Amino acid sequence: MLLGLPRIFVVSILFYLVCHVVLSKKMVCFCLGIVLSMKTQSEKKIAKERSLKQAAEEELVKFREYCTAQEREIEALQLLLTQHGIEFQKMEKPNLPVRTIDVVAEVNQYIDATKMASIGVDPTVKS
Repeated sequence: MLLGLPRIFVVSILFYLVCHVVLSKKMVCFCLGIVLSMKTQSEKKIAKERSLKQAAEEELVKFREYCTAQEREIEALQLLLTQHGIEFQKMEKPNLPVRTIDVVAEVNQYIDATKMASIGVDPTVKS
């Protein structure tokens, strides 16, 4: 970020200044319209991808919980078979590698003074 502004705004401002000097006002408005249209389209695509990612993560959590519940039920049934003296061939659980997802968290740098006070932090003291 330059001057604390997002990159798209800095690019838009520079583009506007260059176009204003070189081109007519109508052309500048036309070019800015194209830039804003591209920005809007990209924001929609990002929002769609975020919602798809969220849905996939929720489904993954659901299936992991289901798998864990099934494993507990299998263990309980195996214990019941063992208690009644019924022999069975115990299947080894496959040793699958644990897969992790790298997550980048967006953290707000501003915390409301009331929120800070509610957790017992003095909002006037900077950490």
